Amino acid sequence: TIIIVGGGPSGASAAKGMADRGYTNVHLCEAYPHPETTSKTSHKAYGIALSPRGQQGILDATGIDIVEQASSRKLGVLCSYLAQHVYNPKTQQTSSKARPNKDCERVVVKRQDLSAFLWTWD
Repeated sequence: TIIIVGGGPSGASAAKGMADRGYTNVHLCEAYPHPETTSKTSHKAYGIALSPRGQQGILDATGIDIVEQASSRKLGVLCSYLAQHVYNPKTQQTSSKARPNKDCERVVVKRQDLSAFLWTWD
């Protein structure tokens, strides 16, 4: 028996990948309700910016191309900008600005949307 603790993007990807490879004794344990029933304002609804490494991990585990899904507007959005937050100890304030990073596109998606997408992908 294989037990995966945590039904977020990584746990859902691992469980789906194992099921696709023929494992029948995989159990996914998650403390929170299914993402489709979770409120959009829940603390579990935070956004995730998947770097190329995260995108590749999901592709390797599940065969799902997250960039393709974001490009076709089925899941999340593609983003070439990163937020940079700078804390100034003298003023005790934080300033933020977006800086371009065209060499590294990220897929920005809500955690619950990504988990639900992975769980229901055929």
